[in-house]
Amino acid sequence: MAHVLGAIAIVVAVGTGGGACSAASVRSGPTAARPILYTSQAPGRTEDIRVLDPTSGVSAVRIFGDSVSSRNLAAWSPDSRRIAFVREYAARNELYVVDAAGAGPRRVGHDLPDAILFPDWSPDGRRLTVSAGKNAAHPGIYLVDVASGRSTIIRSDSSAYRCPSWSPRGDRLVVASYRQGVSALVVLDTLGSVQDTLIRSDTTYLDCPQWSPRGGEVLFTIFHGGGASGWERPAFHSNLAIFALPSRAVIQLTHGKGLTNYGRWARDGDWIVFQSDRHAAPTTEAKNAGQMLQNLEVWIMRRDGTNLRRLTTNTYFDAHPSW
Repeated sequence: MAHVLGAIAIVVAVGTGGGACSAASVRSGPTAARPILYTSQAPGRTEDIRVLDPTSGVSAVRIFGDSVSSRNLAAWSPDSRRIAFVREYAARNELYVVDAAGAGPRRVGHDLPDAILFPDWSPDGRRLTVSAGKNAAHPGIYLVDVASGRSTIIRSDSSAYRCPSWSPRGDRLVVASYRQGVSALVVLDTLGSVQDTLIRSDTTYLDCPQWSPRGGEVLFTIFHGGGASGWERPAFHSNLAIFALPSRAVIQLTHGKGLTNYGRWARDGDWIVFQSDRHAAPTTEAKNAGQMLQNLEVWIMRRDGTNLRRLTTNTYFDAHPSW
């Protein structure tokens, strides 16, 4: 039976996600072997993909944007040898894979529709899953064979499907679905059939799940203040939560006002990277949406919400991290 978020969100608050971290907690940082990928755009500059060392804080551009298109939504392959990313034009997107050692990018998914979002690698590195559709407000789920570049649609109906994520075994996907004011996290098999509904809500908007490398948890975002999608209302208040698969409990990791979303697991399943404007004055009006984007920075924390730390510290757009 699906876990339901009704008139009152059923969440369990744990950890110290809302508090400041001590000097000791900063020192006990992550030991992941690869850097964090994220999108960054300084005022008047191109929108690029950067790499960030979470220990030293050193950041450098890895994939450059240009004057007519941006680079976004980067994702590491399981073996850390390739990066998938989306090239965004004004009216269409393209999907690419690039060798992390420095070879040129190769376009895949030529047969995908114009709106391509949220690439995620299969555990064996042979396929990507993406949200894609004629427009970004109503995507379906596609699988892309990396070697051939060909794509296959596995689910498209009256619901919008965002952020598909592979299970560690590669036999299932978890994805956010939305239709007529009701959002849910659903599990699909690789043919696109619904196997389970983990959680659904008509009072909050559930978004961007990611399956833990450990297998027993799904990280996701809860947008507060109504069940309508981000395409139908300004989305200024959100927090990260975990759905524990064995117990089917919902555990809220972060608290407070502002936008905290797009959480992604480190490879060890112990750390989480995410984007947030929690350090800035909360934005609450649609006219301030541009300022909200400029306030986004990259943060990390442990999987229990402790050791919260801000990694980027500037006044421009840093978002969509991947570890």
